[in-house]
Amino acid sequence: NSIVYGDGSLPLGSQGTATLFLDDVRIATNVRLFQGERALGTRVSQQVRNKVLGMGETWLERAFVVNDWYVSGYEPILDSFGNRVGMLYAGYLEAPFRNAKQITLAVIIALFAIVSLVVSVLSLKWARTIFRPLERMAQTMSEIETGNLDARIGPVTGKDEIGRLALHFDELLNMLQQRNQELKRWADELDIKVLERTQALEQANRNLREAQRQLVMSEKLAAIGQLTAG
Repeated sequence: NSIVYGDGSLPLGSQGTATLFLDDVRIATNVRLFQGERALGTRVSQQVRNKVLGMGETWLERAFVVNDWYVSGYEPILDSFGNRVGMLYAGYLEAPFRNAKQITLAVIIALFAIVSLVVSVLSLKWARTIFRPLERMAQTMSEIETGNLDARIGPVTGKDEIGRLALHFDELLNMLQQRNQELKRWADELDIKVLERTQALEQANRNLREAQRQLVMSEKLAAIGQLTAG
């Protein structure tokens, strides 16, 4: 045992064990029983016995040794005639590594949860910076539909495509309002010109009627003069 498991060879407080088997019975071991005594005279599990003594193969897996799980290695021992007469075992306690694995998994899960939470918060914040200009654009279009032509999105914090789109949208609204003002001014000027032309036409009509009246009067006077002369 001291040869296989020297000082510092096993981390995490694991314990190394070694056993010599005669057939499947422990005849020399430092594996302890529940009371702390050596597990001399105890037998190996049937699964290990079938593979090592029955099939002559080496066992390199975890195995339940007496009262706990060990990372184990079993190798058959042959006599001078080549018969399998026993086994040599070396293994170390699995529990410290299993606990370390569980702690590591718990830490990884906790870190993953924290990272997921941070990413979710950042994603929500990032999504908010995207959807806020869109909401303001929709609100601006609704106000314009109700007749508020001065409604604008205003400055946005984002400099991405959405932010540039909001800026261009405000510029487009400004251009449309300017065009509407120019069209309104032209319409007002056209109305004034139409009114002036209408007034001029009405004055011309009045002058024409006055000239016609004077012409008729002149013709009547001329007829009266002719009758008087006759």
